[in-house]
Amino acid sequence: MNSAISARSAAPDDVPGARAATAAQSRTRLRRRSAAVAGLVAALCALVFPFLPVAQDTAHITWPTGGDTTAVNAPLVGYRALATRAEVPCATVRSLDSRTDGSALLLATVPSARADSGVGLRLSVRDGELVASLRGEQVARRALPQQGCGVGFHSDAGNTTLTVGDTTVYRTDDDVRPRIIGVYSDIDGDRDPATGLAVSITPDTRYQSSPTTVKTGIAVLGALAAFVCLFSVRRADAVFGRRAPRRTTGGRWRPTGRDLTVVGVLGAWVFIGPVTSDDGYILTMARVAEDAGYLTNYHRWYGWRKRRSAGSTTSTN
Repeated sequence: MNSAISARSAAPDDVPGARAATAAQSRTRLRRRSAAVAGLVAALCALVFPFLPVAQDTAHITWPTGGDTTAVNAPLVGYRALATRAEVPCATVRSLDSRTDGSALLLATVPSARADSGVGLRLSVRDGELVASLRGEQVARRALPQQGCGVGFHSDAGNTTLTVGDTTVYRTDDDVRPRIIGVYSDIDGDRDPATGLAVSITPDTRYQSSPTTVKTGIAVLGALAAFVCLFSVRRADAVFGRRAPRRTTGGRWRPTGRDLTVVGVLGAWVFIGPVTSDDGYILTMARVAEDAGYLTNYHRWYGWRKRRSAGSTTSTN
């Protein structure tokens, strides 16, 4: 009887070391579960984050403003606008035509230096005749009537229409929206009647957005879950004595061929980088701005080709 009692009193559950080991195992299991749950939450947040709604900014360009018909540059309007609408009253057309010798520019979406670029809209009048060019192609040439000679233009992804008075002189259902670099015209608000003159441009601002409250909350939750996951994994690894391996090589470090290759490539990139499409983005824009006549931005490579073409033409002449 005494021996049985002694055996029960010496059971492993009654040993302090065994109790501590059991508690440590419980903590380890809890940390593993915490790491697993937090990791799943972080992964789920990362998966749904791109699909959550955002608040999109909208922009609207109008010209002229307060009767000021000074040219407006808008080089940062991405490629083609969502919609472009212009109205030039008959009185404005007649006034500009009568006081101008030769061709007068009613409206253009590219500067005169880029008139032959084939990307924008150009409306001009000469001796009572309207000439319209769209993306480098003449689409209309029409004598203006004595009455109702106002010029209207509308273009979006669905159709493009040019009217003179109530007559449609050009229409297409293809997407031929002009490139928008700005609004340029020879119309002078001090000498030409500008009542009714209006240009309206709706840029494509799909990428100008900010996260909503829900999206911000999911981002914060995902970051916190990732932190909890990494912290729990580290604590669990500390119990098992895991750590980063130490250096096993002795002596001084000596560079190898791979090290010299990396250093050489990085050194060469100091000179190669500024002429690439990514690292030299701003630099190339600045280089071609003088020859292109405007800050090319998205069209920098077209501007670069334009610059090279101009240079070769000059040398030939």
